[in-house]
Amino acid sequence: VVGLAMAGVLLAATSTCATLMQDFRTGYIVKCAPKAMFAAQVLGALAGALLAPLTFALFWATGKVGDPHGPYPNPFAAIYRAMAVFGTQGLGVLPLHCAPLMALALCTSLTLNVLRDTLPQRYARFIPLPMAMAIPCVLGAYIAIDMAIGSAILTTWEYVAPAAAELYAPALASGLIVGDGVAAIPLSILGMLGIGAPMCMAFSGVGSSSNPA
Repeated sequence: VVGLAMAGVLLAATSTCATLMQDFRTGYIVKCAPKAMFAAQVLGALAGALLAPLTFALFWATGKVGDPHGPYPNPFAAIYRAMAVFGTQGLGVLPLHCAPLMALALCTSLTLNVLRDTLPQRYARFIPLPMAMAIPCVLGAYIAIDMAIGSAILTTWEYVAPAAAELYAPALASGLIVGDGVAAIPLSILGMLGIGAPMCMAFSGVGSSSNPA
């Protein structure tokens, strides 16, 4: 458990450092002043320290945080719990055939990455990214629909106007990602007030309840 706690701290620190270096690299490319970049990072950290706990309080007030079938399933909680149980009790706690499946997934991921790095670009671009394949397994299959629609739009855009797509696609994608995250705040406020959408469409498995609530 102590090892997992230290790994969490190290993961958060390295992730923050990697993001910071990427921000400074972006600032270097767009020729932004280093002082302006530093000031933006400090202001962003201060704003995050204030807004993060307030935003969490809004989500927590909905009473749906951690619900695997709710809008805020928090999949990483289950992942770290499983890691803690596995780290303290060993391989015996894993489900049947889980270890061979993990080994198969590891070998498949390594093989796909090696093929992407060794094959010519005209063939490598058709090999899927293991990281992208793993995201729906962690966050849920719903995100695959968003990715498929976005990829179809980007492919069409690159075919119709390649220069504009190369220039504006990253900015548009960033705006969509940020908008999706920011939209969760008013949705959580509405959920806390008991205000629901007038209609809802959902996809469920065979034999499950047709009521999305």
